[in-house]
This record gives sequence, structure tokens and C-alpha cells, in this order.
Amino acid sequence: MGVNGNTIQVVFRAESETWPYGFLYNKRSTDNGVTWSAAKPLVPVSYNVRTSCSLAVSGKYVHVACVSDILHLNHLDMYYLRSTDYGATGKLRFRWPALATSGQSDGR
Repeated sequence: MGVNGNTIQVVFRAESETWPYGFLYNKRSTDNGVTWSAAKPLVPVSYNVRTSCSLAVSGKYVHVACVSDILHLNHLDMYYLRSTDYGATGKLRFRWPALATSGQSDGR
């Protein structure tokens, strides 16, 4: 969760009708949590995945960083998403696929 003035941003994982394993979603409130936007899908998640996200808000910028740990396969997917308009829109900026948990990168 991130807060900037009256705006609250949250990121969460939930099931989806369009993807069998769900998505990471973003919702925001611009009135201190009285009302909320519809959930906006950010990235799909896979079966048997543990996902952790951090969210930061600074002025009109909203940053979301996520790590998906594919259980029993010993590798990670990491995502960074950014919005420049208070979270109203945003897109996946980049993704590091299949990083070895030993800290080695595949160079992408």
C-alpha cells in the first residue's frame, strides 16, 4: 500500500476470469479510502507461484516492484511497473525473467 495526500494505492493478487491463475491488481482511492477504483490488472501470475510486491508513491509517480518465486523450480521473475499520473494509468516498464536465486542474471 502507498499513500500520497488523499490518494491510497494498493496492489494485490486475485483470481481472474481471463487467466486461470490470477493477476496482480492495482486499486486506488482518491478520497482517503471512501471509494475505490475498479481493480486494474497489472501482470498475470502462474500456478504454484509466491508473489511479493512493494509499492511506493511519490507525487504523481507510482512505482510497483514484484518478485514471483516459482516454487520448487529455484528461480525468480521480477517486474517493475510505473505510472506517471497518480496510478490512473501505467504499464510494465521491464521484466527480468527466470533469474537464478543464487543471484546470477541471464543478462536480459
